[in-house]
Amino acid sequence: MKDLFFDSEDPLDSWDNPNCFFNEEGDGMRREPGDPGYIPWPTPAPPLSPPTPKRSYPRPTNLPTSMQPFPYITRTGTQDQITTSPDYRGTKTAEEVIAAIQTRLGSAPPTIAAVLTTFHELIIDWCKEGWKIAPLGDLLGYRFSSGGSEDDSDFQPTFDNLKIAPVVVWGDAGRGRAEAEFSAENTGHQGRLIPVLTRVTDNWGGQVNEYTAGKSVLIELGNRKGKREFDRTNGSKVQFRKVDGTLIEASDYGEPGSSKITAQVPAGTTGALAVIVTMMINGALRSGEYSTTLTAA
Repeated sequence: MKDLFFDSEDPLDSWDNPNCFFNEEGDGMRREPGDPGYIPWPTPAPPLSPPTPKRSYPRPTNLPTSMQPFPYITRTGTQDQITTSPDYRGTKTAEEVIAAIQTRLGSAPPTIAAVLTTFHELIIDWCKEGWKIAPLGDLLGYRFSSGGSEDDSDFQPTFDNLKIAPVVVWGDAGRGRAEAEFSAENTGHQGRLIPVLTRVTDNWGGQVNEYTAGKSVLIELGNRKGKREFDRTNGSKVQFRKVDGTLIEASDYGEPGSSKITAQVPAGTTGALAVIVTMMINGALRSGEYSTTLTAA
């Protein structure tokens, strides 16, 4: 323990320090390391998070001995920022590309891998110098785009600051080939709101996941988002799918709501049933299926 005095110049003798207190006699005291009840103070700063390592890329060993810098122009934006855009040197023809590839390959017997690799190396090297590459075979052409902006007038034209990115452009034959016999298949919609069926109860027998033919079931929805509406006039409905895949619609409905729907299972129905609800959500008809099949009571 250390005695405290009002004229102390020790920064630890502070009322912010939880170790400073008055004893029973009214004397000022300060706990020190090793004393009972000592609290480390000042509070140690939390350890700094290690900086996120910058992604590293393999250093190429077959670069040309001399390369031209990427040409760009700067403009002063509306917020006095320095913005950039490419100032392309021109366009390399398909014939120049083929000749350069042959030169780089030399006399060694070409392989498919060597040709493709050399082609891409050439495209990168020329685009890095600010050249555009004409579409080969009138299929696809290449260039590098740039952008980026800086508040500081002392703009440094690094690869990252210029936001260098590859761009592929159509040739007429390439676009025509892509359009010819084109078809598309919708394999789903991410984040699409559909009816979520949380529980189905037999209104006649009171059992969950059961039904009684000719009687109604209560379908409860778990959706918390989206504007929901079960309106028979706009196509909303409840269907039951049999084991053989046959779909039958509910033969009657109770007073519909947005979170609970009462639908009658047609008389004479037997076997396990899947429940499907179709209703309006955010102005569009959407369907959802109950995860558990119903069994006959």
